[in-house]
Amino acid sequence: MNYLIVFLGGAMGSLFRYYLSPLGSSIFPFFGTMFANLIGSFLVGALYWRLKPGDLRLFLITGFLGGLTTLSSFSAETLDLMKQGLYGQAILYLALTMMGSLLLVFLGIFLSKFTESL
Repeated sequence: MNYLIVFLGGAMGSLFRYYLSPLGSSIFPFFGTMFANLIGSFLVGALYWRLKPGDLRLFLITGFLGGLTTLSSFSAETLDLMKQGLYGQAILYLALTMMGSLLLVFLGIFLSKFTESL
């Protein structure tokens, strides 16, 4: 049953990422993927602290957020920027996504702990 829970969550997260992909592409290449990775990282941090192991945690963190965030698309898009000779944008994309994702996981955990006592 756990496989089905993760599968359904992952399918929904992947579809959500698909619809985010074109978001802001006129502003910054691959903004949708970066946004999905950043918001997904924040939500992983917030939910990881709050949810006990079980079906809901499997569905949301492993499934939905696992499907939403994607290292493979991020890697391919970074290489695509480099292939186009846009090395500055590639480095910026790499740095913002990696540092932002890590910081937002910590922020999610912090806010989840902070609001737990309210």
